[in-house]
Amino acid sequence: SETLLAAINAGKPEIYLAEGSYEIGTLEVISPLSLIGQGKVTVNGAFKPTGEIGSFKVANMTFVDAAGAGCFITLPEVGVTATEITVENCVLDGFSKSVVYGNYDTAKIDKVLFDGVQTKNWGTGQGIFDFRKGTYGSIIIRNSTITGGRDLLRLDATCNTGEVLIMHNTFDGVNDGKNGNGVLYVRASVGNYKAVGNLFLNQKADSDNKIWKDSGVQIPYMAKNFFYNCIDSF
Repeated sequence: SETLLAAINAGKPEIYLAEGSYEIGTLEVISPLSLIGQGKVTVNGAFKPTGEIGSFKVANMTFVDAAGAGCFITLPEVGVTATEITVENCVLDGFSKSVVYGNYDTAKIDKVLFDGVQTKNWGTGQGIFDFRKGTYGSIIIRNSTITGGRDLLRLDATCNTGEVLIMHNTFDGVNDGKNGNGVLYVRASVGNYKAVGNLFLNQKADSDNKIWKDSGVQIPYMAKNFFYNCIDSF
């Protein structure tokens, strides 16, 4: 872990992690960084991209919230500007709130991509993908398996977003409780908003569990989605 942190602090832009376990705490990313796992890699920690970082990517590993950060990626008040933030082929285990949480206008990210992400033991403290303020050129969630949690996607009207694509995922018991805002809680005005080829499973906790609940949400173009073991009102 000390070697890994030393390499990151030295500004090395691409780091390959050998099989093993690493401790990073909540890591502030301040420059371009790509972390790629090789073999079975487990990282105890979370991330806070800060400043003008270019691109940030993590791939091919498991992240565990051993320190109780709550959110896997937090976009801080001081701001972050990035061409791309990517999470690819990762397991995220035991976070109580969000995969990504942005609550400040200072976030400016051209592309946010989650591809091949699996969540486990997820809490219901916030939306799973939770954007309340900021500018995001595109938000893409694809080829992922999301289990439990609260709102799948929260995108408030105060966000500037050109594109949202939710494609080829499995959603199992998402928003499965009484305090959620609906699976797709998108109130921003999005030019290209699609949910295509997804499987929704086990949406049945109570009669208030719906894909969208609020009359003010934007409805996506939907095609080739499948539903199993879902309540009729879903």
